[in-house]
Amino acid sequence: MPKTIAEIINTGAEISLSNTKYLTREKLKRKDDNKIKTIVAYVFTLFEVISVFIIVLFLLVYDS
Repeated sequence: MPKTIAEIINTGAEISLSNTKYLTREKLKRKDDNKIKTIVAYVFTLFEVISVFIIVLFLLVYDS
């Protein structure tokens, strides 16, 4: 489990980067049968960005 803010941000960035690579691949394919996977990847990316942001805010408030 990440202990520092930098590790949490790093983990979130790695996950978002892998999702971005997946989304780029899907955009290049443009297949209809992968629309659900693409939507799920978008939702997870959005959720991860928001959750990392909330965790960082919580840690900043909690540490002070």
